Amino acid sequence: DAHLYEDLQGYLGQANGGKNHNLVHFTYTDREDMFDAISYNKGGCTLHQLRNYLGDDAFFEGLKEYLTANQYSTGEAHQLRLAMEKVSGEDLNWYFNQWYYNQGHPNLTIDYAYDETAKAAIVSIKQTQNPEKFLPIYELPLDVDVYDASGRKTRTRIRMTQREQSFSFPAATKPALINVDATKSLVGTKKDNHTEEEFAFMYHKAQLYLDRLEAIKFFKGKTTPLAKQVLKDALNDAYKGLREDAIGLIDLKEGNNTDIVTKLASNDPAPNVRAEALRTLASSDPKPAYTALATGILNDPKASYATVGAALQLLLTNDKKAALIAAKNLENEKSGTIIEGVAKAYASTGEAQYLPFFEAKLAKIQGGNAVGFMENYAELVKKQDTDKQTIAAKRLEGLGIDMSNGIYSRFAATRSLKDLRDAAKTNNNTALQTTLQTMLDNVKSKETNKMLLSYYSAF
Repeated sequence: DAHLYEDLQGYLGQANGGKNHNLVHFTYTDREDMFDAISYNKGGCTLHQLRNYLGDDAFFEGLKEYLTANQYSTGEAHQLRLAMEKVSGEDLNWYFNQWYYNQGHPNLTIDYAYDETAKAAIVSIKQTQNPEKFLPIYELPLDVDVYDASGRKTRTRIRMTQREQSFSFPAATKPALINVDATKSLVGTKKDNHTEEEFAFMYHKAQLYLDRLEAIKFFKGKTTPLAKQVLKDALNDAYKGLREDAIGLIDLKEGNNTDIVTKLASNDPAPNVRAEALRTLASSDPKPAYTALATGILNDPKASYATVGAALQLLLTNDKKAALIAAKNLENEKSGTIIEGVAKAYASTGEAQYLPFFEAKLAKIQGGNAVGFMENYAELVKKQDTDKQTIAAKRLEGLGIDMSNGIYSRFAATRSLKDLRDAAKTNNNTALQTTLQTMLDNVKSKETNKMLLSYYSAF
């Protein structure tokens, strides 16, 4: 479920950025055009949504039928539809037409009411997506769970077929919670207008990861006693991902939250939870205890890469001298996460003596870590004289036009070049700004990846 949510957010990020196309499309000019958050992220989410609609038995039997019928040959979405129809006995043209052969997704606003006289709970759902860009009306089968105060639920499947529609559910008393899209499989967005009490109930009584995540995200920034209690409860959630999320949502100055986060940083069995706790402590007021905590982790040979990188960040905000000594000892680590932490420590000094560390690794660091690494390199370079900035920019230009580099590395180099240009403009260094702009234009002219070019259009 956490993976599904991450994929959905990746798709929504691309779609909301205006980069849309049908899930099935034939207009690509390069094979790389197929590797985006619609083909992959939305594709996977759409299959999961179909699985939820049909049920596991029909869905997996349909997959078997599709694979068997098309073995040793190619297959298209229509053949997948035919296989699913053969097994389920349902006409699925409506599903494939709106999800495979159209672009976009529904945006739902959900409101709730209780009719005491009729003893009925009312759910009103409005589709608010832009009808000029997306389908004005999606046909949406949605599972709805109605909970009483004890936590018992009744599930009903509704079918939304209008732009605005209301549904009634018998209820002797006002439900403690009505959970629309109870399986959390909708490919789209929801504005769920629950009360604070209903979201608290959802966190404690609903069963899925995404139920609890929706609840704690609702309470972000809220200072009511109930909000504080739910977020504190989430720090002890059984799932590591929710503990990690909750750390970033709480107020460290509230109650004993600092003590709880410090304990998570020291003892949580999940490395990413420990790392998030350490990063959160790094943003708080320095304390001698944090220096000891960070030093202990840095000296622990069993500590994970993520934890070590975050411990270095915590030490940097509490004892800069000790952090630089620790960073020196970590320079030859192979982990990109740790090297990124070392880079942050060195960049914070503003001293030219650390430039060779970056320059020795610029061409080697790849993947997502390249972005943070080169960002720190740019921060250090900005504090140097014009000659050093020009030499550094030339290195970044070379990385940006080298098509043998991965796209993360090329993007990171180009964005850092853009940051140097912006800094030159801010500092009224017109000559340097012009030189850097020429380098940036050269990178753009040689880039062939359409996704990167779309990003560079903002540079």
